[in-house]
Amino acid sequence: MALAAPPFSTGPVESAFILFAPEKSNMLEVAQVEMLIETGGGRIVHIFPYQALVVQAPEGVLQQLSGHPAVAAIFTESVELSTVDSYGPDARRLAGVWNNMLAPQAAISDLNMLAEEHSAESDDAFIAPDLPPVSELSLASNSSVTPGYYQTSEYMAGSVAVGIILVESNGAVDRSSENWTEDEKQLVFSEIVAALNWWAQLEPRANLRFVYEDHFSKPLPTGVEPVKRPYTDERYWIADA
Repeated sequence: MALAAPPFSTGPVESAFILFAPEKSNMLEVAQVEMLIETGGGRIVHIFPYQALVVQAPEGVLQQLSGHPAVAAIFTESVELSTVDSYGPDARRLAGVWNNMLAPQAAISDLNMLAEEHSAESDDAFIAPDLPPVSELSLASNSSVTPGYYQTSEYMAGSVAVGIILVESNGAVDRSSENWTEDEKQLVFSEIVAALNWWAQLEPRANLRFVYEDHFSKPLPTGVEPVKRPYTDERYWIADA
């Protein structure tokens, strides 16, 4: 089914969560939906490949997309999770992420509760390398600290791939003492998307769109128990993953 491209502006812009119909979300149909959003003056912010989009688009564009065969449902408000189960096994998880974007404070409260439960843990996070001391930088030139065209790991613009990876001990080396619960995995996913959404809204001219790759719903196995190891042992679970 081909839909004509709408005019560039058709009403006020709304944030929306678009779920694809699992049986019809092929590459051609999804590409057509994305083209209609963008040619209609909308913006795609989050892409969950062949499953869902989070967009900002004029109201008229969203109304037109509701008739597209690849689109199962469009939401502009929070979603009752039980109503999306018929749209595939991951629909509830994605709808939960959308709900969190609309009510981020509730998720922050949940995150604080988890932090209290694991407050005794330490030295389990990757420590990123710092910039050189200021005294070692050339103050005469911005080139020493400002990334250039080829330093694309230093900034974000356009399409950004996001691989979310969780690991879980299989007991091969250390005794497996902790497992990810579904609620914890959902919270991690929701917080990552909410944080990246903050970046997207911070500078719209960067036209950021985040494309997600899922390695968290089924955590990758590792022989060690990461939560019982110091961060200096991270090479073990990184190698396993």
